[in-house]
Amino acid sequence: MRTSVYRRLLLPLLITHAVAFHGVSLDQAAIDWIVSHAIPLDVLELRGSRGDLQPLRSILGGARVIGVGEATHGTREFFTLRLRLMDFLAAELGVRAFAFEFPYGEAKLINYYVQTGEGDPADVLARVYCTPWNNQETLDAIEWMRVYNEGRPESQRVSFHGVDMHDGDSNLLANAVLQYVRDVEASAAEDFASHLEAFRYVSMYHAAVFTDPDGSGRAALQWVVDELVSRRSTHVGATSSAQSTEILHQAELLLQRAEVFAVSASDPQAGNDLRDRYMADNVLWLLETLGRGTKIMFGAHNFHVGRFLRLPSLLGAGTVQRTSAGWHLGAQLGSDYMAVATTTVAGAVAVFPFPGGLREQYAVEALPRTPHDAHASLLQAAGIPAMLLDIRGARQGECDTQWILEERPLLQIGTTLIPSMRDSYLVHTPLHPSFDVMAYVETTTPATILPWVPKDGL
Repeated sequence: MRTSVYRRLLLPLLITHAVAFHGVSLDQAAIDWIVSHAIPLDVLELRGSRGDLQPLRSILGGARVIGVGEATHGTREFFTLRLRLMDFLAAELGVRAFAFEFPYGEAKLINYYVQTGEGDPADVLARVYCTPWNNQETLDAIEWMRVYNEGRPESQRVSFHGVDMHDGDSNLLANAVLQYVRDVEASAAEDFASHLEAFRYVSMYHAAVFTDPDGSGRAALQWVVDELVSRRSTHVGATSSAQSTEILHQAELLLQRAEVFAVSASDPQAGNDLRDRYMADNVLWLLETLGRGTKIMFGAHNFHVGRFLRLPSLLGAGTVQRTSAGWHLGAQLGSDYMAVATTTVAGAVAVFPFPGGLREQYAVEALPRTPHDAHASLLQAAGIPAMLLDIRGARQGECDTQWILEERPLLQIGTTLIPSMRDSYLVHTPLHPSFDVMAYVETTTPATILPWVPKDGL
């Protein structure tokens, strides 16, 4: 996939001329810097050598948590490149835990398959009911994890984790908590069961009706969490500390989910911020629980993995300021957290039709036009169809790297795209310090969406 010398020389000139024609100029010094610092990618699929990824050893090798983002939730190449990175991180850098913007309960089912080969991950994905996950590319990643683990000792196995409280079937969490109580203190099961009834929903689309105006639902779940904490010492003889920790976390996730939906009903911005803070908390919980020496890859949307503090973003018809999980992780971990973003300039994406997830079909839409002043336009001008770029060396005031520090448009699409609002699927942000590495793919295609269980059939 390396480009010819002819293309490398000619394309920057053509694009520079075209952009200048529209009244904006691309700085040739910046283009030259990109060409000289780019790490061209040989392939985007998981096959062949890891040789083109070797420069990442010195860039990411010291991090304990590595965020790997996707500019859209429905782009095939972002998912296949992420799988290549997963393979590299596991084999070369010792990453063992892969944590995703994915519901915790369903992730436990998938991890059971990854560890044992038992279960049906395709059925789990079909019930999550969301384009970022119910696609062939995600299923391929799960199957890679299962194959990777075959014949390896437990210390070298990889694992699949969900750190999102937003999606999924809350019954998976509630039932696990209740079964635990029945096992360790059967006399308390009835009280726990009555309090767990406060938040039993089979998907995020059903849970969206949970507004909890008087707070009674959240109070009931808080009771569950508090009681598990207060009774923990009495449960020690009947269970392990690890199981007690695990069940307490599942109860906390139920409370997190209830709080996010209740807060979002009255203040969507606050609800979004709460969701990202909880995702960061859950990554940190996983880091602590898995023990010293653990390295985690955190896979999510570019926004979630980036270090964004009050980033202006579109929400409905207005603009809000959002703070990301990556910002919280960076604040807690410092240089132990690294963030990789992805972007593109052309192609198509798989999305839910407006109003987003309430229908049983998905759509394929063309990506919005890339503005001439976007970061991706400079990357395109370098003439390298797919590359990684270490952007940590940007220097204020230097013409070759100043563009990295400037607020320029960056593609940002979640699970929906409204064709009449294409220009709104951009945020204006510097690339650094929000991210440490930029992955660029010139032309992309939609993810391969799999059949899913209809919302009414969950």
